[in-house]
Parts: sequence; structure tokens; C-alpha cells
Amino acid sequence: TNNPEFVKTNRSYGGYLPQEKKIYVYIKDRAVADILRTIAHELVHHKQQETFGVNQEDGADGSKIENEANAIAVVAVLNVRIKPRMKILLSL
Repeated sequence: TNNPEFVKTNRSYGGYLPQEKKIYVYIKDRAVADILRTIAHELVHHKQQETFGVNQEDGADGSKIENEANAIAVVAVLNVRIKPRMKILLSL
């Protein structure tokens, strides 16, 4: 979505709606790496929901659910950003 109201309303750049199985990501004026991190974060929430079920309160800042989504999303984006560069360096 490019609607700035999304960010204001949700106080977030992304969201996962388990009942609809949809992920929403605000993309306007954001770096690609930030967008990818948000997508990865929300996909973690999808997997959490499928695996053991979560409710909205589980996703509060600092919660185990939210911390796990943040940690996995960062690792996923770093793998995407670092590995291609490492391959280039190793082939020199």
C-alpha cells in the first residue's frame, strides 16, 4: 500500500491479518531492504499463526512473538544482502 493513513492508523509499516491471510506493507519512500524486512517480519507472524496460533495481544512491542519476528526478519534480509556480495568477493 502507498496510503500514508495506513501507517498512522496501524502505527506500523506492515501488518498481518490472519483471518484474511493477507499481509499489508507500506512501501512509499522506503528502501527496498526495509520493505523486504517488513515482508519477512509479517511472514514470520503468518508462520507463527499456522504453527501455534497467536492473538493480537501476543504481538505487543517487546513480546516473545514480536521479538522472534524481528530477529528472523533481520537475519533473512541480511542473508539476501550479504550472500551475493560474498559470492562476488570470493570469485575475485
